[in-house]
Amino acid sequence: MAMSREVRVGLFLVVAFLILIALFELVGKETIFARMVEYRSSFKAIPGLKLGDPVRLAGVDVGTVRDIRVIGARVEVVVRVKPGTPVKTDSIATIKLTSLLGTGSLLQSSEPPDLNTLLARLNDAAGDVQTLAKQVNEGLGKSIEPISAAFQSMDKIAKKIEKGEGTLGRLITDDGLYREIRGIAGNLSRVSEQIAKGEGTLGKMVADDQLYKDLRTLTTDLRGTAGSFTRVMKDIESGKGSLGKLVRDETFYNEAREALTGLRTVSKRITEGKGTLGKLVNDEALYTDMKGAVASLNGIMKKVERGEGTLGKL
Repeated sequence: MAMSREVRVGLFLVVAFLILIALFELVGKETIFARMVEYRSSFKAIPGLKLGDPVRLAGVDVGTVRDIRVIGARVEVVVRVKPGTPVKTDSIATIKLTSLLGTGSLLQSSEPPDLNTLLARLNDAAGDVQTLAKQVNEGLGKSIEPISAAFQSMDKIAKKIEKGEGTLGRLITDDGLYREIRGIAGNLSRVSEQIAKGEGTLGKMVADDQLYKDLRTLTTDLRGTAGSFTRVMKDIESGKGSLGKLVRDETFYNEAREALTGLRTVSKRITEGKGTLGKLVNDEALYTDMKGAVASLNGIMKKVERGEGTLGKL
């Protein structure tokens, strides 16, 4: 029975996948489905090392280089090794060229480092410590100056206080001021006690409920008065009532203005001595005559009261 085209393609893909797995096993020496252990190493330079290069421990391939990263001035190499590989915390990673074409490998060694390596490490550590110490000294030098100045100022202030100088110094050293403050505190204490007992004007204001009621009634009355005043102002504004008409009625305003103008004219004529009223006000002869007539009339009335003359006998 002939296989269909789909079956042949499927078998081809399965075989290709199996071959790919075998190639990874043979070339990479790393099992695809195995759980690998990851380590990181830091170098100044990695001549010839690239992704996929083998990782050897004591000459045995135990893993591959999985990632290379540049971090600052150093290069970080990420490797994955087979589970159970005896990689210790003191293991040293070195790079070695394995061919003339520049192919490299990463070698793991658990042997103690030689003297040159230790000296190089100590030299690097000493340089780092020296740099850190320099930075600390610079920071402390900048910080100590203001701190020292602050302590000097505090010392001067403390000496002034001890001598009784300034307000704070007087408060601390002056016994008279202390007694005055103590007396004030005593007076305040007595006043507060009197207020609490309801003594004095302030005490009555605090303790007397009737005063509170009166104030509340006054407040209510003021609120009502304010409401009435508001209503009156609204009535005036709308032209209601006599005052509203005075404010809003232009006819009344014009009539009042004309009346004031006429009154001004009359008062001017009186001042100038025009008309009867003006003469009565300004003519002194007429005033003298009227005064004499009034005096004569007054004499006649007295004679009548005494029964003198014809009119008096009546």
